[in-house]
Amino acid sequence: MLFWGHIGIGLAHALIGAFILTGFDFGIVIMICVFIFIYANSTGPIAWVYLAETCTDIGIGLGLWTLWAVVFIQILTTPALMNSALTPQGVFFVMSIISFLAAGFIYYWIRETRGLNDKEKRSVFQDKKIED
Repeated sequence: MLFWGHIGIGLAHALIGAFILTGFDFGIVIMICVFIFIYANSTGPIAWVYLAETCTDIGIGLGLWTLWAVVFIQILTTPALMNSALTPQGVFFVMSIISFLAAGFIYYWIRETRGLNDKEKRSVFQDKKIED
């Protein structure tokens, strides 16, 4: 779900950028609604659940700090980027590229934990060198 959510988010951002270029305002509104739906059903809740299922208390703290730090940085930079030479459509194209890169990261480095109990999840993420 996380992988396909980021693919959907990337497509939504790319289409928003394209609709800004063409001036199709109704398409922009529709794609913003599609983005909200995809985010609310994939990346939004899964980031929290995945952290809780796979990390220790310190890992959860660092993961949530990182999550909120990224949101804070986006809040600070997005308005300035919209008014820069990048223009609004450029911002959405950049966010689309970032979402596709995130999907690649998820595909190669995030491990599936569906159907595993807590002991099996720990063994998936345990460092193999420590087993001795």
